[in-house]
Amino acid sequence: MRRAMPILTILLIGAAGVAVATNALAAGSADRSGSDAVLSDAPFAALGGLRHPAPTGLIESLDSAYYAERFAPNISAARLVKGTLAGDEQVWLVPGRGAVCLFLARGVDKSASCQSNEDAAAGHLIMSISHRGQAGALVAGVLPNDIVSVDLVGKSARTVAVDSNVFLATTDAELASFVDGQGRSQQVTIPLADK
Repeated sequence: MRRAMPILTILLIGAAGVAVATNALAAGSADRSGSDAVLSDAPFAALGGLRHPAPTGLIESLDSAYYAERFAPNISAARLVKGTLAGDEQVWLVPGRGAVCLFLARGVDKSASCQSNEDAAAGHLIMSISHRGQAGALVAGVLPNDIVSVDLVGKSARTVAVDSNVFLATTDAELASFVDGQGRSQQVTIPLADK
């Protein structure tokens, strides 16, 4: 019985050491990857949705030193918020460290951009890609939870629904206009797609 006590003590100390080391590794990897804990301050409910395997184009677009250093996108937490996995048009949201990234794809045309949560919530995460041989561009943007529609203004004007924090439209619009959660009118220039 005397010998059993030191062996039991050693086993308990060893198990505690493994638990501490495992928790430390988990905490360290969460900081580097932009874990879901980081999303709690992001005003985008869509980031709580279902995850899907990220497409190759998304990984290639966001796997650069520029994005990694500034926004730390967590590609394993990507959410498909518009379109389908097999569809031609897709819009993905990717959480980062205090940031959100938008990935837009139509066929072989792909584009990605990231902004801080604050800038994205202010409507500054809007992008477009051209339609080859078609009028207008495919425009997508990220807006916070309390926005239900956005007015796209160009040669003509139209209102587009915001669903899962994202709007998507083919348009020739130059401006996106919406009313934020505080009742203030916001107007953001839509970046021109490369023709």
